[in-house]
Amino acid sequence: MLIVLGFDAISDSKLTSDVNWGCMVRSSQMLVAQALIFHHLGRSWRKPPEKPYNPDYIGVLHLFGNSEACAFSIHNLLQAGRNYGLVAGSWLGPYAMCRTWQTLIRTNREQADAVDGKENFPMALYVVSGDEDGERGGAPVVYIDVAAQLCSDFNKGPSTWSPILLLVPLVLGLDKINPR
Repeated sequence: MLIVLGFDAISDSKLTSDVNWGCMVRSSQMLVAQALIFHHLGRSWRKPPEKPYNPDYIGVLHLFGNSEACAFSIHNLLQAGRNYGLVAGSWLGPYAMCRTWQTLIRTNREQADAVDGKENFPMALYVVSGDEDGERGGAPVVYIDVAAQLCSDFNKGPSTWSPILLLVPLVLGLDKINPR
C-alpha cells in the first residue's frame, strides 16, 4: 500500500498526509494512471529497470504529483469532489470517487479548450451505475448508445474509433456481497 507523507497541505485542512483516509483516492489514481499508460504506451509496455524513462511515462507521472499544479493530484480530486462529499481526512466510496473523476476530467477538458487545446485525458469517460443517481447500488448496465454518445462528444463529432474508460462504482460488500 502506498502512503504519502509531507505533501502540500490540502486546501483548508492542513493535512499533509493521506494516512488512514486516502486509499480510495490513491487506488483510483492508480487505475486512471494505468489507463493512460495503456493508451500512450500500449498494454505490453513495462517500465525499464534503468533510466532514461519514456517521456510519455514521465508525462503521466507528472499528472499525479502531490500539488495543486498537477492535473490529477489528490488536491484537485478533493476540490472536484466537494459536491459529492469528498473531504480530506474522511472515508469515501466508489460512487463519489467515480463522479469526482468525471467532474475533474470535464473541468480539465474545459480549461484545455480555453487555453491551448491540449488535454491531459485523451479518452472518453463513462461512469456506469445501476440507478439514475448511482447511489442506491443497482446492477450496473453499460448502454452502448450512451458510450457511443460520450465518444462522439469526446471527438467533437462522429468518429470510427475513440478510447473510453469505463468506471463501475460498485461495492461488492462491506458486510456481505449483493447477489444482484
